[in-house]
Amino acid sequence: MKMKNFLTLFTVTVSLLFFGCNQNTIPTVPIKIVITYKGKNVDGALVTLNPVIKNGTQRSAAGMTDTNGHAAISTPGGNDGAMEGDFKVTVMKTSSIGSTENIPKYTSYEEAAANSATTNKTMDSQNIEHLLPIKYASENTTDITISVKKGNKNNWIFDLKD
Repeated sequence: MKMKNFLTLFTVTVSLLFFGCNQNTIPTVPIKIVITYKGKNVDGALVTLNPVIKNGTQRSAAGMTDTNGHAAISTPGGNDGAMEGDFKVTVMKTSSIGSTENIPKYTSYEEAAANSATTNKTMDSQNIEHLLPIKYASENTTDITISVKKGNKNNWIFDLKD
């Protein structure tokens, strides 16, 4: 039951991140991020750009890595890429993130939000196996920061270390 709660929370979070805002209203800058670990591309990791300054105007951006380790980053309400600014980058891959087994399918934001209100939202009690160094899973412990600027190449390759 705990894993189902985690999967529900993850699904709702991703749904809110990508579908909760009006599309194409926020200016974004194309970026390229590649994640490797122990010299190999990381597939199925959630990469999130968390604004350093929490003033309400900066939006986070996120994407999943593909088999080449490339994360297709998007901002809710914007185009592909991220808003200009400084970000702490978190990277998380667990035994359940990247898996599509037992993920609930919702037909609307309202349905996902209603289901979320009836589940336990705490991840602390979940028995989750982290497949990457856990320090990268939180913006409080990650040491990856980037500065996205219009006109720059905005390309990064991060090799995660134990």
